[in-house]
Amino acid sequence: MKTTIVYTILVLTAATLFSCRKEYSVENGNGLPADFTAQINGVTWDAADSTQFATFIQGTITIVGTSQDGRQLIISLNDTVIGTYILNQQSTSVATFLNVDSTGIYDYATNLGSDTSQAGGTVNVMSIDPVGKTLSGIFSFKAYRTLDGTQEVFTSGVFYKIPYIDL
Repeated sequence: MKTTIVYTILVLTAATLFSCRKEYSVENGNGLPADFTAQINGVTWDAADSTQFATFIQGTITIVGTSQDGRQLIISLNDTVIGTYILNQQSTSVATFLNVDSTGIYDYATNLGSDTSQAGGTVNVMSIDPVGKTLSGIFSFKAYRTLDGTQEVFTSGVFYKIPYIDL
């Protein structure tokens, strides 16, 4: 009986310890599949290194990345400070996703649709390094396509030390 109790405690302790780890760390980049990445409808999207950049223009941040297969994500934020930005139909901050395939270009945005059940979410800019000219943060949102009423769901989004230019 004591042996069963001891084994049960050991198993529960081990399960607790191993289930508390982070999948990705935006603080130091550990575990990231790419510097600009997300899950889109549960499938990994990564921006190719040569395509990811950000700009600070007239009080806004724009973050851009394109995957190897040509799918592009553009996140435009209405300020240039650390903080959480709301994306929805009333917000001036917006994320746009362009999916190009053999049949055409499909564009989705967080400011389309009738309400936040169709589109919207958040972007959290967690650090801006003015010396190294990089920014880091996390995001999750839904982007909507009005033409056919389809949606792309972005989860586990991270941008880590994306280089930016000040214009």
